[in-house]
Amino acid sequence: MEKSKSLPDWPPDDESFVRLSNVKKKILEILWSLNWVNTHDIHEVTGQSYYDRRIRELRESGWQIETDGLKYRLKSREKLPGNSREYPSAMQKRKCLLVI
Repeated sequence: MEKSKSLPDWPPDDESFVRLSNVKKKILEILWSLNWVNTHDIHEVTGQSYYDRRIRELRESGWQIETDGLKYRLKSREKLPGNSREYPSAMQKRKCLLVI
């Protein structure tokens, strides 16, 4: 994504930004103004019904995104360290399914 003339400091210099999916980059770009953005606009930009999952993943990775009803806003352009998330292995999933 090339640097937008209308958004200051876009795209961010954070090296983890380079590894983000295109959908997450689009979400960050639309929220970069720090203004409230309604869900319809985010859906239209991303073309995905499950954009809310991508927003949740962005939050977990350290982006400060807040929600107010059907609107989202980036509180700061500073990315915090975030939370690491562990996923169960295939073996752990099989063990759980065998117990049930």
